[in-house]
Amino acid sequence: MEHFVSVVFLFVKSTAFVNAYFLLLPQLQQQIINLFYTIPPETFTKMTAQKNKKEKNVSPPQRDYSFAGILERIIEEKKLYLKADLCIADLAAQLSTNRTYLSDYFGHVLHTSFYDYVNRMRIERACIPLMSEKNNLKLQAIAEESGFRSVTTFRRAFFKLTGRTPYSYMKELRQKLT
Repeated sequence: MEHFVSVVFLFVKSTAFVNAYFLLLPQLQQQIINLFYTIPPETFTKMTAQKNKKEKNVSPPQRDYSFAGILERIIEEKKLYLKADLCIADLAAQLSTNRTYLSDYFGHVLHTSFYDYVNRMRIERACIPLMSEKNNLKLQAIAEESGFRSVTTFRRAFFKLTGRTPYSYMKELRQKLT
């Protein structure tokens, strides 16, 4: 019986706590709102202006990218974009530089990411020609032959570059050929 009484007491106590919490909650919310309205609006304007000023002042590092012309030539001549496991570290090693430096080049000079650049090369140099020459290939085969690891990545990259799905592009190509 003693155990039952203590369980009932805890239940009543916890219920009272929950009820008190919900009764006090609107008061706490009102205090927070009042505190918010006591902060002068220009404070937020200053904070936003400072944030925007910091973002606008970000300038690209002044670097001499000695590999600039070599990068494009190596990727094109060796058809590195067809390698599904191509990574920025491998490319940096071929250019005798480091991946951070190469990543800066992609971001600040080419205004793209490494993967977006490689995917664009895959689509322009491999996918579209394959679709034109062998219009009976399935998307999986086109993706694999173009260096993509998955059809999902292929579809996403194709749509990002062309604004249409690979399927709709192939369908239109077939209609033009017939």
